[in-house]
Amino acid sequence: MMNKKGSLELSVNAIVILIIALAILGLVIGFAVSKFRDVSGQFSTSEETPQASAAQPISLPGGVNALNLKKNEVKTMAISVYNSGTQKVKADSISFLCAPDSLKTGTTFSAPALTIDPGQIKEIPISVEVDGAEVPGKKSCEMTVGDATQATDNATVSRTVFINVE
Repeated sequence: MMNKKGSLELSVNAIVILIIALAILGLVIGFAVSKFRDVSGQFSTSEETPQASAAQPISLPGGVNALNLKKNEVKTMAISVYNSGTQKVKADSISFLCAPDSLKTGTTFSAPALTIDPGQIKEIPISVEVDGAEVPGKKSCEMTVGDATQATDNATVSRTVFINVE
């Protein structure tokens, strides 16, 4: 009879250890999933960007006509720009003129210092951070790559895009 009582104790201990192990495994998986969500929010655009052309001088990721941006969140992406002009384009200068109202001054677009020669196409990595005071909604914007204030020795490339601020 003693052997049977001992085997019952062993199975109860095994069940208790199994329950504790499953609880710890659940906590670890929950922690890992929440961390991956945080990291994936920083790399929000992984779609391939189609090559720009004379018909579409600025191409957005996925070939879309709109950017979906969230306030106080950095979005990184790559755009393709085609310089059809006769002057160089300084690609580190990106501006948006929007209707019904422009983007807040705290909204930043940053790109590396690249120059696009006439007739050339370059893919430019950019990051966008929307100001927290930005009014949510959809805007029609003229996106310009290049510095328009230096038009004598620097060309610009423009395209109409929609920006949806959430």
